[in-house]
Amino acid sequence: MSHERFNIDPASVPLEQIPAMIAALAGLELALAARLLEAGSNSSPEQRSENEDRMLTVRECADRLRKSTKWVYRRTRTLPFAICLGPRSWVFSQRGLEKWLVRQRA
Repeated sequence: MSHERFNIDPASVPLEQIPAMIAALAGLELALAARLLEAGSNSSPEQRSENEDRMLTVRECADRLRKSTKWVYRRTRTLPFAICLGPRSWVFSQRGLEKWLVRQRA
């Protein structure tokens, strides 16, 4: 999801408002994550297994994309299903990857 969906042009945000916006977005992110976790804990074990997402390694992601690991690493910041766990530590959402592949083929 891009910033265009929210009708916000990052270039038009005054510099002094950026820290407050980042803090507000972080709060929203946490609230949404908590809601997802709560929804998952209220579902049955069968529903949870359907909703769970498997995290892929760089190698697994590269294999699924039929690309090299070098290709994947170069694009980690632009792939919407890439998740940074720390410096030089990445995992990839299998569900996100599958959705992305469907959109790429359309």
